Amino acid sequence: MSRRYSLSVQDMKTISKKLYLYREVDKAIAIRKQELMMSKHHDDNVGGSRSSKISNPTHDIVEKWMMDEQIIYIENFRKRVDNLISKLDDASKMLFHYQWVDTNYYTEEELGKLCFMSDRTVRRKKRAILEMYDDDCGGFW
Repeated sequence: MSRRYSLSVQDMKTISKKLYLYREVDKAIAIRKQELMMSKHHDDNVGGSRSSKISNPTHDIVEKWMMDEQIIYIENFRKRVDNLISKLDDASKMLFHYQWVDTNYYTEEELGKLCFMSDRTVRRKKRAILEMYDDDCGGFW
């Protein structure tokens, strides 16, 4: 598979920073849902008479969650990364976990020891993972 272009070092750092956000996806969605729950309630009944609409606050909250652009964006990001992880082999999955999911910071030497690879293989697999993510995004991340 040939690439139309090669990723620069800066591009790889940017994609890597984006992948670090994957570990915070659930937290970000939960925070955004709480923000939407705490937002001011808009009263549709302006005239003060009987309302023609049945009040269902739970349904309204879930509807807000489903229509919120931030939640949709974060969930699409999660799906894209989950799709990327499903394409990886076992060694690359382990490397992905230690590099971008685990909260500890590991150097390439430590990653090599944890994943039973050489430093060069770690760098090569990291680059391949970043290129796969770039391909999934179409170059727009």
